[in-house]
Amino acid sequence: PENKFSSGYKDVYQILNSIIHASEATYKLDLNNIALGGYSSGGNFAALAAIDAIKAKLPIHYQVLVSPITDLSRSLTSMKKYRHLKQFQEKDRVVSEQFTDWVIKLYLPNHVNRKNPLVSPFWQSDENIKDLPFTDIFFGERDQCRSDAEAYKEKLEKNNVSVNSFMFEGEDHSMIWRNLDVIISLADRIKYVFENHKVTKH
Repeated sequence: PENKFSSGYKDVYQILNSIIHASEATYKLDLNNIALGGYSSGGNFAALAAIDAIKAKLPIHYQVLVSPITDLSRSLTSMKKYRHLKQFQEKDRVVSEQFTDWVIKLYLPNHVNRKNPLVSPFWQSDENIKDLPFTDIFFGERDQCRSDAEAYKEKLEKNNVSVNSFMFEGEDHSMIWRNLDVIISLADRIKYVFENHKVTKH
């Protein structure tokens, strides 16, 4: 990117903050039912924005993360608990670990620790994530970010966050680019959540 970390994330959070603090008529939004979503690095931004929004007491009620990269240190598959996932991630036909590392190096200045919770939501403290909203996580069976998705789901579960995950068999990190079934499933899930988990004004 032309501007490295943290410029991109600051842009995302500033826009979110501006929309929420605008008058309801400005964007014709129900500010009592705000959702955040993102794919891949966008899932990273969405997860971080949800954490910061909750700390700031902004009304975020749902987040949907698609193949999110939640640990930029790429160290999860070295942990015994997630080591078995490496064999699946190595079968990703589109995104290799080498490519992922190259992109991260383009994004992060050399002095930034990749486990810094400001860049890797997985390394956020339990205190910071315990109040996160209803969450859905989508990923592919052979997704380069499968360990990120599964580990983040378990971290949210451990902190009593209501979270669901949806794995697409045989799919990799590119699933959302070309598989209409993934798009339909995602749309159906968002519709279901808004119809069944709406926050009403009192």
